[in-house]
Amino acid sequence: MRQPQNGGYVPHPRPHKPVDQQRAEAASHYIRLSANDQPGVFAKIAGIFGDHGVSMETVLQKRVAAHNAEIVIVTHDVHAKHLHAALRQLEAHPAVSTLHCIMPVERSAEA
Repeated sequence: MRQPQNGGYVPHPRPHKPVDQQRAEAASHYIRLSANDQPGVFAKIAGIFGDHGVSMETVLQKRVAAHNAEIVIVTHDVHAKHLHAALRQLEAHPAVSTLHCIMPVERSAEA
């Protein structure tokens, strides 16, 4: 869980490859997060991605505990600055408890 500090939230430390905001080309990303399992929460998450021009290629949502769901999202190719802006907003959203993992997707040449 995130700890309040100076009236705000500090992002939970998580294993991930940093989003390279200077990367010129777009890339697909794998994102795993935990959120409240209530009606409308996923719509808000999808809206945040959409507001920042991040398109979702694949989504999996699974209830892992009472009122808590794990959501895995693989994005279509997206520029890092757009993804980073969406992730900042997700981290601040009260329905999102943790961003567990964020990694670029390495695709083979045949894909």
